[in-house]
Amino acid sequence: MLKHSQFTLAATILAGLMLVLATGCATTETVTSAEPIDDPFKDAIRSGSLSEAQARAETDDRLLIVVGTADWCGPCRRMKADTWTDRRVYDWTNRHALVYYLDIDEHRDIARSLEISSIPQIVVFRGDREIERVVGYRAPDPFYEWLSEL
Repeated sequence: MLKHSQFTLAATILAGLMLVLATGCATTETVTSAEPIDDPFKDAIRSGSLSEAQARAETDDRLLIVVGTADWCGPCRRMKADTWTDRRVYDWTNRHALVYYLDIDEHRDIARSLEISSIPQIVVFRGDREIERVVGYRAPDPFYEWLSEL
């Protein structure tokens, strides 16, 4: 015979399982890996012309996200550490976009042509047409929401 504490535990577990089944909390969604993201820009384009990057994105039927940044920029480093490494942001960009990592000190001409004077600055293209632009630090949640609306 079950003791009172064992009965309470069994009843709690059973109630939880019934709640999951009744509310549909059980999911068939694919759970992404929780592996840490050491370099969110490891697959990013880091050189070449903007038009080449735009053509590649268009060929792959993806957006082109230009990340205007610099090593000395504190908000840029913060976004790299917490926003770009956020699993949702990382997975979204890998599915929907090519990322062009634009160090404004190394590629002054491209930064100038895009009128990037403040960083971090994210410029989004569909083909050769700019569709969105944000300037300044963005935390993971609002940044992911912004990406999802593109």
